[in-house]
Amino acid sequence: MKVEYMAECLVLAQTLNFSAAARQIGISQPVLSAHVKALEKELGFALFARDKHSVSLTEMGAGLMASMTQVVERYDSMMQHAGKLQAKLSSALSIGYLYNAFRDLLPDVASSFSNAHPDIELHMRSFGIKGVTDALAQGLIDVAFTIDVDPALHEICHSFKLGEDPLCCVVRKDDPLARYDVVKLADLSGESFILPHPADSGNFAKFYDSLFQRAGFAPRTSMQYREIDTRYLAIEAGEGIALVGKHFERAMDDDVKFIPLAEDYCKYDFVALWLKSNPNANVGRLLELLGKNE
Repeated sequence: MKVEYMAECLVLAQTLNFSAAARQIGISQPVLSAHVKALEKELGFALFARDKHSVSLTEMGAGLMASMTQVVERYDSMMQHAGKLQAKLSSALSIGYLYNAFRDLLPDVASSFSNAHPDIELHMRSFGIKGVTDALAQGLIDVAFTIDVDPALHEICHSFKLGEDPLCCVVRKDDPLARYDVVKLADLSGESFILPHPADSGNFAKFYDSLFQRAGFAPRTSMQYREIDTRYLAIEAGEGIALVGKHFERAMDDDVKFIPLAEDYCKYDFVALWLKSNPNANVGRLLELLGKNE
């Protein structure tokens, strides 16, 4: 049932003249007549009684005008609200990111975007790996700069690859492993690992599990961390070794060593993710900028 037809009937109810109502609406009289007939057919009864000389409301028509007025007013209010939301979206862009992973990239991206689009407000907020994807799924941010370890996100998101991050075995410098410049993951089966807690980083934990399975062993776990800082402290305290992205090297103290893993599958992608349902046109403007900077 078209709200537009209801709105036209309200005008006709005021004028009780098809020609005058059609002029006021801005359509032809035959089109107005067709719209009224279509609405009456859908309702199953006549709203107007017509003859060659006059138009009047039927009893059913008169009884429905108040309800039609409410429907049309609510529809107009909804459309106005939608317009305001769209205007707000078109003037802002929000980015969520993993701090350590993107603190080199984002300043240049933000500067280039602001220079190219000075009228668009750019908002940035850092998260943990679970927090950034949760914020994206809940619509709290437009774009997530994150690590691509959750296959399910690709069902609801588009993605843009920003780069790769190789994994390293991270140990204290007094650990026997520290004498190596490269190690194979398969050769670490006897070590104790510091791994992410599934409750806080479920997809990251699954990603690590897939690496161990591919290397042919189940790891012995010395602890499961819930925060990145806890992982740092556990490594520095000698509680075990950890698999850490190369980009974290600058964030850790000099008393640990990052040893590259030999297997070429021990890496993950850096990506920009955004919901397929996101209507914000500024996402496209950001992607255009990222594409030019590749």
